[in-house]
Amino acid sequence: MRMWKFSLKIIIIATMFLTPLYGYSQTTVNFDTDPVSNPIPDNTVINNTYSTQGVTFSCLGVSCNGSNVYAETTQPQYAVSDPNVISIFTFTPSITQSSGAIEARFNCPIPGQRVTSVSVQATGYYNNAAAFLSAYDSSDMQVAGSIYYMSSLETSQLIVSASDIEYVRFSGYSTFQGATFDDLVFTCAGQRIAAVPGMNQWGMMLFLVLAGFGGVYYLYRRKKNTVEY
Repeated sequence: MRMWKFSLKIIIIATMFLTPLYGYSQTTVNFDTDPVSNPIPDNTVINNTYSTQGVTFSCLGVSCNGSNVYAETTQPQYAVSDPNVISIFTFTPSITQSSGAIEARFNCPIPGQRVTSVSVQATGYYNNAAAFLSAYDSSDMQVAGSIYYMSSLETSQLIVSASDIEYVRFSGYSTFQGATFDDLVFTCAGQRIAAVPGMNQWGMMLFLVLAGFGGVYYLYRRKKNTVEY
């Protein structure tokens, strides 16, 4: 009986060790400081600044300077968190759909997790302004979208959610006046893949179970062969 109890404990421990754990993490990109809290100067190219945190940026559209996006400080009154916003220009924080859009691509730092929600703060540059945030999966299919209409200096948080967001795009909407963008937040969620160096999960579980039986058998034989005086 004791042998079976001991073996059951070994199996339970192995299962707990090898079963992937579900978890989530939320990351805020403020465009004011880099991942180690160094201030980002005005007009710095920030395409890959936050890659270690799981996101890169690029510019799409006719007014892009290559694919560059910038930390922009020309008009700090449009910044939700001082002093920078993200822009495709070095001389204005405002973006319109006719001039271009910003794309943010995600790669969650923890293997097995995917981005499930993204938000960005949008502020109207003039009256009659509008902004959009669209989310896409790995097949380039749009899976979520958000549009907000606003007046000058009015700020709204655009939010999209889906089970698997590969990238998002945001800009001013349609022919409305442009908007500025700040404080992008994304959430990674899902199972964390359990990594066992040198063998697969089932092999490791089998090894632990056999080791448990072997230990019990050794103790049983030792007790049987013990001579009492």
